[in-house]
Amino acid sequence: MIPVLLWTLLFVTGVIILVKGADLLVSGGASLAIKFGVPTLIIGMTLISFGTTLPEMASSINATLKGHSEMAVGNIIGSIIANTLLALGVSAMIRPIKVKSSVIRKEIPIMLGAMLLMIIFSAGGVIQRWQGAILLILLILFTVYMVRETGRSDERNQVLESGIVKDGSEKLDVLKVVFGIVCVIIGAEFMISGAVFYMGHFGLSEGVIGLSIIALATSLPELATSSMASRRGEFDISVGNILGANILNILLVVGICALILPLKVSWEIFIDMFMMMAVGLFIAFVVYTGSRISRLEGFIMVVVYVGYIAYLYIP
Repeated sequence: MIPVLLWTLLFVTGVIILVKGADLLVSGGASLAIKFGVPTLIIGMTLISFGTTLPEMASSINATLKGHSEMAVGNIIGSIIANTLLALGVSAMIRPIKVKSSVIRKEIPIMLGAMLLMIIFSAGGVIQRWQGAILLILLILFTVYMVRETGRSDERNQVLESGIVKDGSEKLDVLKVVFGIVCVIIGAEFMISGAVFYMGHFGLSEGVIGLSIIALATSLPELATSSMASRRGEFDISVGNILGANILNILLVVGICALILPLKVSWEIFIDMFMMMAVGLFIAFVVYTGSRISRLEGFIMVVVYVGYIAYLYIP
């Protein structure tokens, strides 16, 4: 019992350090970028999504380097499911969601396309390095596209007012970046070490650990960001944050991990990708129809997510 409590404490500590480290790295990096003349719009567009995806990236890379590639893939799929059902569901429970932005509508096909591409790449049981390279190339094209689209839209002011882009002391910014990087590395190490212990102690598979425990922990920034935006009535940011994080989880995180080491995809993980696609189609329906996600529907989404997690642990 004591070892379980100690490893759980290590895991939770890792989550806290990882999330805080990501926040420091993003805020310090944004401030430094301003000093080097990088346009604030570009900083806001890239770092808002990147900042919330950093925990998934750090933990998945750590898992890949330790030889637990299925845990890394499970984390990515589980995070997308958690982002959509849990984060969006909780946001709707706080305040009913209605989305109007044309920019978000254009992101939907990109997200669904990325999901479909991941399923195709995984069909053979392994995501190869060259496939990871393709995903990273698509990430570059997506980033360029989004910066241009946001520059033409009303979301420009929302991005600049998000609070991420701030100016500060250069020395303090450098310390934030350095300390943030150290925290991200240490936090990811603690998290994955704790997850590996759970896997051995409770006889769980890498995929289940990645889909549930790690995915839920690394989705906390998306949950916090979308909930805060929903409370303020900024529904475009609330949903846009989810869409951007889902796209980055595939193009950025899978791309980097596959480039480091080919990712093994078990049949069980492959089946869960269709759950990922289902939640992607659900959010597409919500955005394109302009329908309102009520508090009750948000509650149902959270219940479905809890049911999905329970299903993962059924022998």
